[in-house]
Amino acid sequence: LGSQGTATIGGLVSTNAGGCAVLRYGMMRDLILGLEVVTPAGDIWTSTSGLRKDNTGYDLKHLYCGAEGTLGVVTAATLKLFPIPRTATAWLAIQTVEKAVELLSNIRAQVGDCITGFEFMGQQSISLTVDHIPTSRDPLPGPAPWRVLLELSMPSEEDAEKSLESILEQNFEQNLIEDGVIANSMAQTQNFWAIREGIPEVKRSALTAMNFDVSVPISKVSSFLDECKQAIDVQLPNLEFIAFGHLGDGNIHYSIAEPKNCAIPQVRANSVLIETIVNETTTKLGGSISAEHGIGLLKRDTMPIYKPAVELEMMRSIKRALDPKNIMNPGRVISV
Repeated sequence: LGSQGTATIGGLVSTNAGGCAVLRYGMMRDLILGLEVVTPAGDIWTSTSGLRKDNTGYDLKHLYCGAEGTLGVVTAATLKLFPIPRTATAWLAIQTVEKAVELLSNIRAQVGDCITGFEFMGQQSISLTVDHIPTSRDPLPGPAPWRVLLELSMPSEEDAEKSLESILEQNFEQNLIEDGVIANSMAQTQNFWAIREGIPEVKRSALTAMNFDVSVPISKVSSFLDECKQAIDVQLPNLEFIAFGHLGDGNIHYSIAEPKNCAIPQVRANSVLIETIVNETTTKLGGSISAEHGIGLLKRDTMPIYKPAVELEMMRSIKRALDPKNIMNPGRVISV
Protein backbone atom coordinates (compact mmCIF):
# COMPACT_ATOMS: atom_id res chain seq x y z
CA LEU A 1 0.00 0.00 0.00
CA GLY A 2 1.23 3.47 -0.79
CA SER A 3 -0.30 4.57 2.52
CA GLN A 4 1.31 1.87 4.65
CA GLY A 5 2.34 3.23 8.01
CA THR A 6 -0.61 5.62 8.22
CA ALA A 7 -3.55 3.54 6.96
CA THR A 8 -5.92 1.82 9.40
CA ILE A 9 -7.88 -1.38 8.80
CA GLY A 10 -11.13 0.55 9.17
CA GLY A 11 -9.96 3.03 6.57
CA LEU A 12 -8.85 0.26 4.22
CA VAL A 13 -12.29 -1.33 4.48
CA SER A 14 -14.18 1.94 4.06
CA THR A 15 -12.22 2.84 0.93
CA ASN A 16 -12.00 -0.72 -0.46
CA ALA A 17 -8.26 -0.19 -0.70
CA GLY A 18 -6.16 -2.00 -3.27
CA GLY A 19 -2.41 -1.57 -3.64
CA CYS A 20 0.34 -3.33 -5.52
CA ALA A 21 -0.64 -6.91 -4.63
CA VAL A 22 -4.25 -6.83 -5.88
CA LEU A 23 -3.28 -9.20 -8.68
CA ARG A 24 -2.66 -11.95 -6.11
CA TYR A 25 -4.85 -11.06 -3.12
CA GLY A 26 -7.61 -8.81 -4.46
CA MET A 27 -9.08 -5.57 -3.11
CA MET A 28 -10.18 -5.29 0.53
CA ARG A 29 -13.64 -6.48 -0.47
CA ASP A 30 -12.06 -9.81 -1.39
CA LEU A 31 -10.39 -10.08 2.01
CA ILE A 32 -13.33 -9.34 4.32
CA LEU A 33 -15.03 -12.25 6.11
CA GLY A 34 -16.99 -10.15 8.59
CA LEU A 35 -17.51 -6.65 10.02
CA GLU A 36 -18.70 -4.79 13.05
CA VAL A 37 -20.34 -1.47 12.20
CA VAL A 38 -21.89 1.39 14.16
CA THR A 39 -24.96 2.51 12.20
CA PRO A 40 -26.19 6.11 11.84
CA ALA A 41 -28.92 5.27 14.39
CA GLY A 42 -26.27 4.32 16.95
CA ASP A 43 -26.92 0.58 16.75
CA ILE A 44 -24.06 -1.91 16.59
CA TRP A 45 -24.25 -4.57 13.90
CA THR A 46 -21.80 -7.41 14.50
CA SER A 47 -21.07 -10.16 12.00
CA THR A 48 -17.46 -11.14 12.64
CA SER A 49 -17.69 -14.93 12.82
CA GLY A 50 -15.49 -15.36 9.76
CA LEU A 51 -17.71 -18.00 8.15
CA ARG A 52 -16.82 -18.77 4.55
CA LYS A 53 -20.42 -19.80 3.87
CA ASP A 54 -23.40 -17.88 5.26
CA ASN A 55 -26.21 -17.58 2.74
CA THR A 56 -28.87 -16.07 5.02
CA GLY A 57 -29.98 -13.07 3.02
CA TYR A 58 -28.22 -9.96 1.78
CA ASP A 59 -24.45 -9.77 2.17
CA LEU A 60 -24.41 -6.56 4.18
CA LYS A 61 -20.69 -6.39 4.85
CA HIS A 62 -19.95 -5.53 1.25
CA LEU A 63 -22.25 -2.51 1.45
CA TYR A 64 -19.86 -0.91 3.92
CA CYS A 65 -16.69 -1.80 2.03
CA GLY A 66 -15.97 1.12 -0.28
CA ALA A 67 -18.82 3.26 1.10
CA GLU A 68 -16.28 5.86 2.31
CA GLY A 69 -17.99 6.24 5.68
CA THR A 70 -21.32 7.30 4.20
CA LEU A 71 -23.31 4.37 5.65
CA GLY A 72 -21.69 3.75 9.04
CA VAL A 73 -18.45 3.50 10.99
CA VAL A 74 -16.44 0.27 10.74
CA THR A 75 -15.17 -0.68 14.22
CA ALA A 76 -13.96 -4.26 13.70
CA ALA A 77 -13.19 -6.62 10.85
CA THR A 78 -12.47 -10.31 10.33
CA LEU A 79 -10.03 -10.71 7.45
CA LYS A 80 -8.56 -13.52 5.40
CA LEU A 81 -4.92 -14.22 6.20
CA PHE A 82 -2.22 -15.76 4.03
CA PRO A 83 1.17 -17.34 4.73
CA ILE A 84 4.08 -14.89 4.63
CA PRO A 85 5.17 -14.95 0.97
CA ARG A 86 8.64 -15.93 -0.18
CA THR A 87 9.34 -13.72 -3.15
CA ALA A 88 11.61 -13.20 -6.12
CA THR A 89 11.66 -9.84 -7.86
CA ALA A 90 12.80 -8.62 -11.27
CA TRP A 91 13.09 -5.25 -13.00
CA LEU A 92 12.45 -5.54 -16.74
CA ALA A 93 12.84 -3.27 -19.76
CA ILE A 94 9.97 -3.58 -22.25
CA GLN A 95 9.59 -1.98 -25.65
CA THR A 96 5.78 -1.57 -25.76
CA VAL A 97 2.77 -1.84 -23.47
CA GLU A 98 1.39 -4.52 -25.81
CA LYS A 99 4.47 -6.65 -25.12
CA ALA A 100 4.04 -6.08 -21.39
CA VAL A 101 0.45 -7.35 -21.61
CA GLU A 102 1.56 -10.40 -23.60
CA LEU A 103 4.30 -11.02 -21.04
CA LEU A 104 1.72 -10.94 -18.24
CA SER A 105 -0.43 -13.46 -20.11
CA ASN A 106 2.54 -15.78 -20.58
CA ILE A 107 3.54 -15.62 -16.92
CA ARG A 108 -0.02 -16.29 -15.77
CA ALA A 109 -0.09 -19.37 -18.00
CA GLN A 110 3.15 -20.56 -16.40
CA VAL A 111 2.67 -19.84 -12.69
CA GLY A 112 -0.98 -18.84 -12.26
CA ASP A 113 -1.72 -16.70 -9.22
CA CYS A 114 1.86 -16.86 -7.93
CA ILE A 115 2.28 -13.40 -9.51
CA THR A 116 2.16 -10.99 -6.57
CA GLY A 117 3.01 -7.83 -8.47
CA PHE A 118 3.15 -6.66 -12.08
CA GLU A 119 3.74 -2.90 -12.05
CA PHE A 120 4.47 -0.86 -15.15
CA MET A 121 6.17 2.54 -15.45
CA GLY A 122 7.25 4.80 -18.26
CA GLN A 123 11.00 5.43 -18.49
CA GLN A 124 10.42 9.18 -18.04
CA SER A 125 8.88 8.41 -14.63
CA ILE A 126 12.01 6.52 -13.63
CA SER A 127 14.29 9.35 -14.74
CA LEU A 128 12.19 11.91 -12.86
CA THR A 129 12.33 9.84 -9.67
CA VAL A 130 16.05 9.16 -9.84
CA ASP A 131 16.76 12.86 -10.49
CA HIS A 132 14.79 13.99 -7.43
CA ILE A 133 15.44 11.23 -4.88
CA PRO A 134 19.18 11.06 -4.14
CA THR A 135 19.01 7.59 -2.59
CA SER A 136 17.38 5.98 -5.64
CA ARG A 137 19.20 4.40 -8.56
CA ASP A 138 17.91 3.27 -11.93
CA PRO A 139 18.36 -0.53 -11.90
CA LEU A 140 18.43 -0.75 -15.69
CA PRO A 141 19.36 2.46 -17.56
CA GLY A 142 18.55 2.25 -21.24
CA PRO A 143 16.36 3.52 -24.06
CA ALA A 144 13.43 1.09 -23.77
CA PRO A 145 10.33 3.25 -23.03
CA TRP A 146 8.70 0.99 -20.40
CA ARG A 147 9.68 -0.88 -17.25
CA VAL A 148 7.90 -3.73 -15.46
CA LEU A 149 8.43 -4.58 -11.81
CA LEU A 150 7.60 -8.28 -11.52
CA GLU A 151 7.25 -10.16 -8.25
CA LEU A 152 6.50 -13.86 -7.76
CA SER A 153 5.52 -15.43 -4.43
CA MET A 154 5.89 -19.12 -3.66
CA PRO A 155 6.29 -21.39 -0.63
CA SER A 156 10.09 -21.03 -0.74
CA GLU A 157 12.52 -18.43 -2.06
CA GLU A 158 14.30 -21.13 -4.02
CA ASP A 159 11.09 -22.07 -5.87
CA ALA A 160 10.34 -18.42 -6.60
CA GLU A 161 13.84 -17.71 -7.89
CA LYS A 162 13.93 -20.80 -10.13
CA SER A 163 10.51 -19.99 -11.58
CA LEU A 164 11.50 -16.39 -12.19
CA GLU A 165 14.71 -17.37 -13.97
CA SER A 166 12.81 -19.82 -16.19
CA ILE A 167 10.13 -17.25 -17.00
CA LEU A 168 12.63 -14.58 -17.98
CA GLU A 169 14.63 -16.97 -20.15
CA GLN A 170 11.54 -18.09 -22.09
CA ASN A 171 10.23 -14.57 -22.61
CA PHE A 172 13.62 -13.21 -23.67
CA GLU A 173 13.54 -15.83 -26.40
CA GLN A 174 10.10 -14.61 -27.48
CA ASN A 175 11.45 -11.04 -27.71
CA LEU A 176 9.02 -9.72 -25.08
CA ILE A 177 11.77 -8.53 -22.74
CA GLU A 178 14.54 -6.18 -23.88
CA ASP A 179 16.64 -6.51 -20.73
CA GLY A 180 16.20 -7.45 -17.11
CA VAL A 181 17.80 -7.81 -13.71
CA ILE A 182 16.78 -10.07 -10.82
CA ALA A 183 17.13 -8.66 -7.31
CA ASN A 184 19.86 -10.56 -5.48
CA SER A 185 19.15 -9.14 -2.02
CA MET A 186 16.37 -7.63 0.05
CA ALA A 187 18.06 -4.24 -0.27
CA GLN A 188 17.91 -4.45 -4.06
CA THR A 189 14.27 -5.52 -3.95
CA GLN A 190 13.50 -2.55 -1.70
CA ASN A 191 15.28 -0.24 -4.15
CA PHE A 192 13.09 -1.53 -7.01
CA TRP A 193 9.92 -0.86 -5.00
CA ALA A 194 11.17 2.49 -3.71
CA ILE A 195 11.44 3.77 -7.28
CA ARG A 196 7.91 2.61 -8.12
CA GLU A 197 6.50 4.06 -4.89
CA GLY A 198 8.45 7.30 -5.25
CA ILE A 199 6.84 8.32 -8.55
CA PRO A 200 3.71 9.99 -7.06
CA GLU A 201 5.76 11.95 -4.51
CA VAL A 202 8.24 13.22 -7.09
CA LYS A 203 5.47 14.07 -9.54
CA ARG A 204 3.75 16.25 -6.93
CA SER A 205 6.94 18.11 -6.07
CA ALA A 206 8.35 18.64 -9.57
CA LEU A 207 5.33 19.04 -11.82
CA THR A 208 1.95 20.69 -12.11
CA ALA A 209 -0.31 17.81 -13.06
CA MET A 210 -3.86 16.62 -13.48
CA ASN A 211 -3.95 13.13 -12.01
CA PHE A 212 -6.33 10.32 -12.86
CA ASP A 213 -6.94 6.93 -11.28
CA VAL A 214 -8.67 4.87 -13.95
CA SER A 215 -9.04 1.25 -14.92
CA VAL A 216 -9.67 -0.33 -18.29
CA PRO A 217 -9.60 -3.95 -19.48
CA ILE A 218 -5.97 -5.05 -19.54
CA SER A 219 -6.13 -5.60 -23.31
CA LYS A 220 -7.17 -1.93 -23.73
CA VAL A 221 -4.40 -0.27 -21.67
CA SER A 222 -2.30 0.49 -24.75
CA SER A 223 -5.34 1.88 -26.61
CA PHE A 224 -6.17 4.11 -23.65
CA LEU A 225 -2.66 5.59 -23.52
CA ASP A 226 -2.50 6.14 -27.29
CA GLU A 227 -5.97 7.64 -27.67
CA CYS A 228 -5.67 10.03 -24.73
CA LYS A 229 -2.29 11.30 -25.88
CA GLN A 230 -3.45 11.81 -29.47
CA ALA A 231 -6.61 13.66 -28.42
CA ILE A 232 -4.80 15.96 -25.99
CA ASP A 233 -1.81 16.58 -28.30
CA VAL A 234 -4.13 17.97 -30.98
CA GLN A 235 -5.33 20.78 -28.71
CA LEU A 236 -2.56 21.08 -26.12
CA PRO A 237 0.83 20.18 -27.60
CA ASN A 238 4.01 19.92 -25.56
CA LEU A 239 2.49 18.54 -22.35
CA GLU A 240 4.04 15.57 -20.55
CA PHE A 241 2.23 12.24 -20.16
CA ILE A 242 3.08 10.07 -17.18
CA ALA A 243 1.61 6.60 -16.76
CA PHE A 244 2.35 3.97 -14.17
CA GLY A 245 0.42 1.53 -12.02
CA HIS A 246 -0.94 -1.94 -11.63
CA LEU A 247 -0.92 -3.35 -15.15
CA GLY A 248 -1.96 -6.76 -13.82
CA ASP A 249 -5.43 -5.45 -12.97
CA GLY A 250 -5.74 -2.67 -15.56
CA ASN A 251 -5.37 0.18 -13.04
CA ILE A 252 -3.51 3.15 -14.54
CA HIS A 253 -2.32 6.17 -12.59
CA TYR A 254 -2.28 8.67 -15.41
CA SER A 255 -1.10 12.28 -15.35
CA ILE A 256 -1.00 15.13 -17.84
CA ALA A 257 1.70 17.45 -16.57
CA GLU A 258 4.07 20.35 -17.13
CA PRO A 259 7.02 21.78 -15.17
CA LYS A 260 5.96 23.95 -12.24
CA ASN A 261 7.97 26.88 -13.61
CA CYS A 262 6.85 26.67 -17.27
CA ALA A 263 6.43 30.04 -19.01
CA ILE A 264 2.87 29.52 -20.28
CA PRO A 265 0.95 27.14 -17.99
CA GLN A 266 -1.66 25.06 -19.78
CA VAL A 267 -2.71 22.23 -17.48
CA ARG A 268 -4.84 24.06 -14.91
CA ALA A 269 -6.25 26.44 -17.51
CA ASN A 270 -7.55 23.51 -19.54
CA SER A 271 -8.58 21.17 -16.73
CA VAL A 272 -12.14 20.65 -17.99
CA LEU A 273 -10.96 19.71 -21.49
CA ILE A 274 -8.32 17.30 -20.15
CA GLU A 275 -10.71 15.67 -17.68
CA THR A 276 -13.36 15.20 -20.37
CA ILE A 277 -10.93 13.56 -22.79
CA VAL A 278 -9.55 11.15 -20.17
CA ASN A 279 -12.94 10.21 -18.70
CA GLU A 280 -14.65 9.77 -22.06
CA THR A 281 -11.78 7.65 -23.40
CA THR A 282 -11.89 5.52 -20.25
CA THR A 283 -15.64 4.99 -20.53
CA LYS A 284 -15.55 4.27 -24.27
CA LEU A 285 -13.05 1.46 -23.61
CA GLY A 286 -15.26 -0.09 -20.93
CA GLY A 287 -13.34 1.28 -17.95
CA SER A 288 -13.96 3.08 -14.68
CA ILE A 289 -13.14 6.72 -13.85
CA SER A 290 -12.15 5.64 -10.32
CA ALA A 291 -10.21 2.41 -10.03
CA GLU A 292 -9.09 2.44 -6.39
CA HIS A 293 -9.12 6.00 -5.01
CA GLY A 294 -12.88 6.30 -4.64
CA ILE A 295 -15.33 9.12 -5.35
CA GLY A 296 -15.33 11.32 -2.26
CA LEU A 297 -16.27 14.92 -3.00
CA LEU A 298 -13.97 15.50 -5.98
CA LYS A 299 -15.68 13.04 -8.33
CA ARG A 300 -19.17 13.12 -6.84
CA ASP A 301 -20.62 15.41 -9.49
CA THR A 302 -18.69 13.75 -12.32
CA MET A 303 -19.89 10.23 -11.54
CA PRO A 304 -23.49 10.81 -12.75
CA ILE A 305 -22.17 11.57 -16.25
CA TYR A 306 -20.75 8.05 -16.52
CA LYS A 307 -22.98 5.94 -14.23
CA PRO A 308 -26.43 4.69 -15.33
CA ALA A 309 -29.26 6.64 -13.69
CA VAL A 310 -30.83 3.47 -12.32
CA GLU A 311 -27.59 2.56 -10.56
CA LEU A 312 -27.29 6.01 -8.99
CA GLU A 313 -30.88 5.84 -7.74
CA MET A 314 -30.22 2.44 -6.17
CA MET A 315 -27.24 3.96 -4.35
CA ARG A 316 -29.35 6.90 -3.18
CA SER A 317 -32.05 4.52 -1.94
CA ILE A 318 -29.53 2.62 0.16
CA LYS A 319 -28.13 5.86 1.58
CA ARG A 320 -31.60 7.19 2.45
CA ALA A 321 -32.65 3.91 4.05
CA LEU A 322 -29.57 3.48 6.24
CA ASP A 323 -28.82 7.15 6.91
CA PRO A 324 -32.11 9.09 6.60
CA LYS A 325 -30.71 12.13 8.41
CA ASN A 326 -27.61 12.22 6.14
CA ILE A 327 -25.17 12.47 9.07
CA MET A 328 -22.53 10.00 7.87
CA ASN A 329 -19.84 11.79 5.84
CA PRO A 330 -22.47 13.97 4.14
CA GLY A 331 -21.90 15.20 0.61
CA ARG A 332 -19.50 12.44 -0.30
CA VAL A 333 -19.95 9.75 -2.99
CA ILE A 334 -23.60 10.47 -3.80
CA SER A 335 -25.88 13.48 -3.57
CA VAL A 336 -29.14 12.74 -1.81
